[in-house]
Amino acid sequence: MIKLICSLTFFVLSFQDVNYLSDANSTFVTVDVPDTIPKQLLYLSDRAHVFNQAEQRTLDSLLHYYDQHDTVKMIVFTLDSSMTTKERFDDTVNGIREKWAMASGTEEGIGIGFSKDLRKIRISVGRGIVYRFPDEAAQHVIDGSFIPAFKQGKYYEGFIIGLRDIVQKVHR
Repeated sequence: MIKLICSLTFFVLSFQDVNYLSDANSTFVTVDVPDTIPKQLLYLSDRAHVFNQAEQRTLDSLLHYYDQHDTVKMIVFTLDSSMTTKERFDDTVNGIREKWAMASGTEEGIGIGFSKDLRKIRISVGRGIVYRFPDEAAQHVIDGSFIPAFKQGKYYEGFIIGLRDIVQKVHR
């Protein structure tokens, strides 16, 4: 079994081939992916430039904390309208989460995709955690935590509240 270890523990998405590279201290994964999909993720990939640098660091640190403390493994990625369409958004988010799950070796993860341009958010839940966080719970968090803040233009705050609520619901 190959462990993925990095200084900030990043995850990589693959839509085709996965290649493993090793040095004395780390094992990395490289993949071939379409240009519109992020090639690698920390816990946060802000391709649509929704967050400033301080917000990115805070969100990434929070997601890292949840992962390291066996709370819940989550990734957050923002997509702009050049990366997907409104009609394909859910499939794109699900595909990114599934490929991250394969690369990271976990089916207990949650992927949260957001597009400010398309006015869409999707929480994609892995098979290993869906019994603790079903689609109804995901929709409840979207409607009750993310959307109210987004309507005020407070995307960062919406994510902070939404991530906290996901963790609370997973551990009920």
